[in-house]
Amino acid sequence: ITMSNSIGCLTSLQELSGLCIEDSSAIEELGHLTELRELDIVYSSEQEHMLVKCLQKLQNIQKLSICFYALRGNLDGWVGPQSLHSFRVFGYWLLKLPVWMNRSHVQNLSFLEIDVEELHPEDLEILGRLPALCNLHMYLEETHSSNAVTREFVISAGWFPCLEHIKLRGHYERVVFRQGAMPRLTSLDLDIYGEVCSTWTGIPDLGFENLPSLLHIHLGIGRCRQDDMYKEKAMAALRNMAEMHPNHPSILVTSYRF
Repeated sequence: ITMSNSIGCLTSLQELSGLCIEDSSAIEELGHLTELRELDIVYSSEQEHMLVKCLQKLQNIQKLSICFYALRGNLDGWVGPQSLHSFRVFGYWLLKLPVWMNRSHVQNLSFLEIDVEELHPEDLEILGRLPALCNLHMYLEETHSSNAVTREFVISAGWFPCLEHIKLRGHYERVVFRQGAMPRLTSLDLDIYGEVCSTWTGIPDLGFENLPSLLHIHLGIGRCRQDDMYKEKAMAALRNMAEMHPNHPSILVTSYRF
């Protein structure tokens, strides 16, 4: 539905979803709803600054979901409120991880779904230190820059203490799990470069055996020139890994093309 010009009068409203916001007058109306706890909208305007101005007024938000139409930026000027429990953004590429997204500011953040253009290993550690995070869905954009940061990440002991589900899609070269990381993780959804899979022999050196609660694995393998050769190797390695893991997790393997 689209927003009525009178909705700004509903100043006690706490939950609002299914709205499509198309112009500046509608976003101004939304800014009057300062008691909102849950907000789920489609934002079809390219006036990002208007949305930021509105969000600055909604300091009681606990669950925020915004669907954009292919925008890119960092929502500059907006800091997620400390009350934030769930933050989901679709169709919007964050240029980097927002500075406010850390354990000292959003201690109650339990669900996070974002797309990121640039992700550093220390960014993943910052997310890993969030004390309440249970679900993380993050897509990493492909980059062709010669100065691009590494796409290999190591998740160390003590990181993501409450995480149960993680989905890391997009262009990850390799993610390694150290003993003591993600003790509650049951579901792992991960993309890996095809060139990495082509080197697997025996059991992949990814540390899946260090995830004691793991029950389900979905791996997306990037396709490369040696598709048939590496796919057979990858599947054999994954079967070995499942047999060796004490939980014998289920495994689903799909392929994607860069």
